[in-house]
Amino acid sequence: APPGAVVGRLGGEEFGLLLPRMSVEAVVPFAENLRLAIAALAVPGLPKDFRTTASFGVALWDPETTLAHNLQRADAALYEAKKAGRNRVKVHVPEGSAASAAAQ
Repeated sequence: APPGAVVGRLGGEEFGLLLPRMSVEAVVPFAENLRLAIAALAVPGLPKDFRTTASFGVALWDPETTLAHNLQRADAALYEAKKAGRNRVKVHVPEGSAASAAAQ
């Protein structure tokens, strides 16, 4: 993980990864590589074709809001990844942003 990274369990099977000073252009490939590494893991004692998958929700930190709101944004992206078929990375795009307007 990059310097300064913080990992924590949020509950159940959900984990948070705080990556300070990383742009979305750097975070998405990082998350995608992590997703692929998880999928490539062989779990001892299970059949060779058994694979674990991971879904990722990405949101850039907004210093103008609360920790809870930042987590909600990442959680919304995570649920979009799950709804889209799981085993993928999705980025939260704030409403009203140029990226949001382009997607419509």
